[in-house]
Amino acid sequence: MSLNFETLESIGFDMNRVTELVELFESQEEVFNLICEMYTDSTEIVTEIEIFISASNYEAAMQKSHYLKGVASGVGANEIAVAAINLENRLREKTEHTAELERLRKAWGALAKILA
Repeated sequence: MSLNFETLESIGFDMNRVTELVELFESQEEVFNLICEMYTDSTEIVTEIEIFISASNYEAAMQKSHYLKGVASGVGANEIAVAAINLENRLREKTEHTAELERLRKAWGALAKILA
């Protein structure tokens, strides 16, 4: 798969936000580069979240989830942002969070697939 508007929309990107970024940067290519940069810079965060959860360090996992929500929202990656905020909320509430972690993994994996 290649990175284009259709593939971004198919994996849960907010196309209004993507369009705003294209207008701001005056370049679709720059926005795609920004999305790639977000992915590259944040890949370790997803791994850290999983490590913190497996070690029962829920506070650190919440902080990383909150950070990921912010960077994902910034580029319009709504599926990732929603998964991250839902995971953060479940961890804060100290309730079952397996489904939210899996949703985050799935959303992150979908982005990885189109960037490969």
